Amino acid sequence: MNRIIASIRNFGEDARFAIRQFRRAPAYAVFTILVLALGIGTVTAMFAISYGVLLKPLPFRADRQLFDVVESTAKGDETFAASFPEIMQWQQATTNIAEVAFASNYVNIIDAPAGAEMISSVTASPNLFIILGVEPIIGRGFIPNETISDHPNVVLLSYDIWQRSFAGDRNVLGQTVHIGATPYTVIGVMPKQFRYPLGDIRAEVWVPIEHSALVPKPDDPYGSLWHPIVRVHAGVPPQALESSLTNVHSQFMKSDIPNRIRLLRLRDQLVRDVQPALLALEIAVAIVWLIACSNVAGLLLARVAARRTEIAVRSALGAARRRMVAQFLTESLLLSSAGAVCGLGIAALILRVFHRMLGTMLPIAQNIHLDWSIFGVLAVLTLLTALAFGAVPALLAAWAGTEAGLRNSGRSQAGDRRHNRARAVLVVSEVALSIALLTGAGLMMRTMYALRHVPLGFRTDHLLVTSLTAPGDLYKDQNIGTAAWQPLLDAVRQHPGVKDAALSTVMPLKHPVEWLTIVYKTNWTEGNVDAVVRAASPGLMDVLGIRMQSGRFFNLGDTPSSIPVAVVNRVIASLLIDTSAGETRSASSLDLGANLSRQPWLELLTISTRTPSPMPADPNSISARRR
Repeated sequence: MNRIIASIRNFGEDARFAIRQFRRAPAYAVFTILVLALGIGTVTAMFAISYGVLLKPLPFRADRQLFDVVESTAKGDETFAASFPEIMQWQQATTNIAEVAFASNYVNIIDAPAGAEMISSVTASPNLFIILGVEPIIGRGFIPNETISDHPNVVLLSYDIWQRSFAGDRNVLGQTVHIGATPYTVIGVMPKQFRYPLGDIRAEVWVPIEHSALVPKPDDPYGSLWHPIVRVHAGVPPQALESSLTNVHSQFMKSDIPNRIRLLRLRDQLVRDVQPALLALEIAVAIVWLIACSNVAGLLLARVAARRTEIAVRSALGAARRRMVAQFLTESLLLSSAGAVCGLGIAALILRVFHRMLGTMLPIAQNIHLDWSIFGVLAVLTLLTALAFGAVPALLAAWAGTEAGLRNSGRSQAGDRRHNRARAVLVVSEVALSIALLTGAGLMMRTMYALRHVPLGFRTDHLLVTSLTAPGDLYKDQNIGTAAWQPLLDAVRQHPGVKDAALSTVMPLKHPVEWLTIVYKTNWTEGNVDAVVRAASPGLMDVLGIRMQSGRFFNLGDTPSSIPVAVVNRVIASLLIDTSAGETRSASSLDLGANLSRQPWLELLTISTRTPSPMPADPNSISARRR
């Protein structure tokens, strides 16, 4: 106990002495703190981002038991969707080892008291929130009989839209809101941090699936595709569930060599695309921190050389080497602590400035913020920083010669050699780290330059793009293309500054609205192809400046009442070639399994009157794989 009290007293004396030293050299102290603040602040901000995205538990009960279901082919392609009949068979076959829910999200318009706005609406199975382990903060969740078609429509609101459109009114329960043209009764509000799907930060409302929408039609035994999510029971290995799901899939598809069903942990599936980039940024930030520590260590070495006489006097008066090491480490700790406090402010500023960008680029971005976990890591980082730049100068100061330090010159050949070697090592390390960082940054900039100048296959000059949404329920008894989109397109084309215009469900190089469907060749089970389908109006190829490789694009004769036609890319064309006959099947033999003429979400692309020559053709506009 006495030893602990003595250590605390010694630390207090060392801290007071260090503060007096900083007052004598304020420029040195301020510059050192600023360098450390930049290094610690960037590391803290980067750790907050990585921890929130890669490590922090998801806001669900026992999140490590939640999995996405992935259909994997021998070629490595993956699908995150399944039909309702197959999901029902999964539920029946895995009752004792897992629970299966499913959902799908789409764009719609909500007419709330604060006004109408475009939102992302999620249609979910009633057991989704039970599987996720999340309950509304007010109201209740879905119940099974709410999937019946004649049951009153109900909706769950997100916390954000409750605050934004309903002013946080707790009497919102029972109120009627219109989503599209359909009235819904509000039954609850979800927690503030709740997001599902996690990759869609715009999800604002959740509605139960109507059972009538799940019943397959005679001409489409697979039905609509849904995104399944599975909660594996505690103690059940995921491999056992994978085997059960694969067996069901084999029987459902009536195939002897089925595609493998795999389970991906929900977090791993969400972050797998951004994890390499985050790890690379962590390495770059760590190098910045090491450079900052090397800079500060060099400054401390210079301070040790300037204070050699003081160190020699203290040694001559009987100060132990351990006591002198403690003195210099205390100074390093105070500098590191001050740098950590300033660095915390820099980290908060970085997260605030890049908040919107992080929200659009990273999944689970709502988990990125400074909390007690970050503060704990910051405390450890402060200690490591103090040791990183303070250990070598402290040891050199403690082992400096007493006699040499008391000479008028305050120099000794041995002491100079030790200081010179230490400074040389620090300089070499700093230069090496700087070169590594600059090389990586240069390669990244070169890659970004190359990506910005790679030919895209379509024109980008004089092209304007805007997103449009129409409430599909208002046009459920008529064709939305002729009732809404065509009049809009005609009006835009009449504008004096517009040369041509077209509509599409997807912006070039973007994927806001698309459908995963099945292209049937001859029957339901043989040679089918899973394809991503996008709808477009006639003239899209002219607006984008793309030439067809063969055949033609849509024209004014392609109407809802005419023979259905489709344009495919080289990939799907090669998959549809009849190898025995050596020819591609005609368009009339393809069944896309989706009616695209009634979709309410489109991109409007217009081109001005200044028209350069068209870009080279790029027919790879639809991705496909064999099923």
